[in-house]
Amino acid sequence: MNDIIEAVSLQRQEPMILARKSWVAYAGRVLIAVWMLVVIPRALWGKSPVAAIIVALVVIGGIVYTIALERSYVLYMDDSGVWLARGILPWSKGVTGVKWRDLDGALYITGFVSWATNSYTVHLAHRFTKSSEIHISHMHAGNQAVEAINGAHAEMIRRAG
Repeated sequence: MNDIIEAVSLQRQEPMILARKSWVAYAGRVLIAVWMLVVIPRALWGKSPVAAIIVALVVIGGIVYTIALERSYVLYMDDSGVWLARGILPWSKGVTGVKWRDLDGALYITGFVSWATNSYTVHLAHRFTKSSEIHISHMHAGNQAVEAINGAHAEMIRRAG
């Protein structure tokens, strides 16, 4: 990901993927699902095996959907700005972002767990409104993504003024 900073070219047309969700985003949900698959069906099996099977299928379906949703998060930048794409179902797919002219800056939140897992919370500040900001947790190499965003933004400001 260090190559991202050197590879930032402001003359390109295609988007540049900066970060995706880290394994840390999945870990807690998978642990909860495994616990639910062990405890709840076992408790229900003696009273109603059908209910236990239905609960197990719902938990499995829920964790598959959750993992697919987490995998859909992509932070990228292009000539227009920095964007976050997400969603797997047609009615829930979308892109939100901040245009370069409106970007106040990008930052990442540090801590021991973030450092140890290379999974950072990324925050993109909007100059004019707080409602248009992007705040996303558990982004793999989010620190390097922020460095690339701030480097590209600084280069655009330098060229413009």
